[in-house]
Amino acid sequence: MRGPKGSGVQLRARDIRVRFTWNGKRYELPIDAAPTVANEKRFIRMMAQVRHAIDLGVFRFEDFPDLPQPPKEEAPQVDNQFGTYAQLWLDARRPPVVSPAVQRKDELAVAFWLTKISTDADMAALLPSRVEKIVGDIEWSGPKHRNNMLTSLRGIFAKWVGDDRRNRFSPVAGIDNAKVPKRLPDPWDLDEVEAILGDMEKHYDERVVCYYGAALFAGFRPEEEIALAWPKIDGRRRAGRVDVAKHRGKLGPVKNYADREVEFNDRAWSYIARMAKWTAMKKHGCVFENPRTGEPWASEADQRDLYLVPTLKRLRMRHKRAYDTRATCATMMLMAENDPAYCAGQLGHSLAVFFAKYAKWINGRRNDEQRAKMNQALARHAAEAKDAAA
Repeated sequence: MRGPKGSGVQLRARDIRVRFTWNGKRYELPIDAAPTVANEKRFIRMMAQVRHAIDLGVFRFEDFPDLPQPPKEEAPQVDNQFGTYAQLWLDARRPPVVSPAVQRKDELAVAFWLTKISTDADMAALLPSRVEKIVGDIEWSGPKHRNNMLTSLRGIFAKWVGDDRRNRFSPVAGIDNAKVPKRLPDPWDLDEVEAILGDMEKHYDERVVCYYGAALFAGFRPEEEIALAWPKIDGRRRAGRVDVAKHRGKLGPVKNYADREVEFNDRAWSYIARMAKWTAMKKHGCVFENPRTGEPWASEADQRDLYLVPTLKRLRMRHKRAYDTRATCATMMLMAENDPAYCAGQLGHSLAVFFAKYAKWINGRRNDEQRAKMNQALARHAAEAKDAAA
């Protein structure tokens, strides 16, 4: 005999059956209780509580002792070796999910961890204390390197946990990232820029000069500049489309996955125009090329090591990263009082990142005004103290 419609309770000859659906599975459970009116009312109330718990997403069998406990489901039978899950994580992080550059970094990270945690290590045996000791015993090259490697390790364990969330947890969850000092932009000033380009004109092939001239006045990321192609250049408007980057010889998306159009100022355009006689009709199609090979630059390493670093040494300038050509372009635009939103768009930054990096130059004259106000206040105080002492 069925109880009230929708109650989920059924009286049978010798017991009571309850029905409900949880997590997409239909349960029909017999309860060893006499099919009396009192028991019927009792279990109707219980089933109302069960449905309420299911609706709230907090239902657990153990909270209802009168319900027969279902047979415990066995954990999925999977290969729990660290190397297996490291490979599963890598397989899920391929283009177009990540760029070729990120994919390569992931591969290096996995290779790194396989030297610290054996390929056949049982994931369940890697307890938090053991993993924390492994991380702590490594001599890291710096906090950023440590954080990047931990990101990969977290991803591998997240893949393992995802296969049985009820019974697994990540042993890396309690290991925090190290604090990384913020690197401020380190641009060259305009006089230094002219000295660098002038020295390169004396010592190197014109194609090297053009590469660094465009880098300094257009603000490309190095991986964008070596991939810049003539079909993306609009000579009539003096603009270029930046929508691809080259990492380790492979083309992929730009760093923040945001294509942009760069409007070249006169100096930037002059260096691009000078490259036309060298590469405009070449099969490879790139604007810039390695003068030693006549082929597109494979990476930014050769330009830096063979040309920029020796130039700075000859000029007795402090060493800076080649990437600071971007900071140089950004600060030159700001000192020329270009609108910060325009500058951010030209460089491919979000406004938030651009303001965070270049606040010192965005404020520009206001910083000088604020410092002048402080100096005036200090001068007045000194004068007043001198008068009071006289």
